[in-house]
Amino acid sequence: ALPVVADPAAGEDAARAVLAAAIADPARLAAAPGAVADAAGGDTSVLVVMDAAGNAVSLIQSVSGPFGSGLVAPGTGVVLNNRMRGFSTDPASPNRVAPGRRPAHTLTPAMVYKDGRPFMTIATPGMAGQTCTLAQVLARVLARGEALDQAIAAPRWSVTPKGEPIVEATLAPAVRDALAAEERTLTTVGGSLTFGSIKAVAFERNGLVAVADHRRVAGAAGW
Repeated sequence: ALPVVADPAAGEDAARAVLAAAIADPARLAAAPGAVADAAGGDTSVLVVMDAAGNAVSLIQSVSGPFGSGLVAPGTGVVLNNRMRGFSTDPASPNRVAPGRRPAHTLTPAMVYKDGRPFMTIATPGMAGQTCTLAQVLARVLARGEALDQAIAAPRWSVTPKGEPIVEATLAPAVRDALAAEERTLTTVGGSLTFGSIKAVAFERNGLVAVADHRRVAGAAGW
């Protein structure tokens, strides 16, 4: 729930208090000022790079809503984002807008280190689903030992912009039924922006491997 996520400077105690209130009364949080609304359109680009020496980059560029704030910095051609919409207007929220505060947002470029050196550089678009997607892919690679392409192609679960649980239609029927029995609001969908589109480069047995997720327009190259 976005209003619980805030600049760390806001203090963890305040965030815990908001979370406790949300658990006690979920409807209150859903109706709170600053609650997440449905998003439309795509606005996030991802670039990951790694070389044989282990130099690595994980980069996400996003203006938030389509065309961001609708303003262009004079003389630059750069569209300004509207990430400030991640703030809450609730005065009691730890994520309330205030001088010097950083707004909550969904961007989560990541790297995985092994023996003190970059082992994988990875990122995905997907709004609030970014963390869901990254957690699933990393768990498959790091905990289950799956190849990177296999882990990225596997069916996923995620959440809608409103936090409603969803799974991909490619998920095994038995698994989907078991999940639905536990989570009555679970919905099966053919595709969703929040399933993301992983881009990743990692060291495997035969050297560097780059994979681009088929769920959106993406590409991978090496030289």
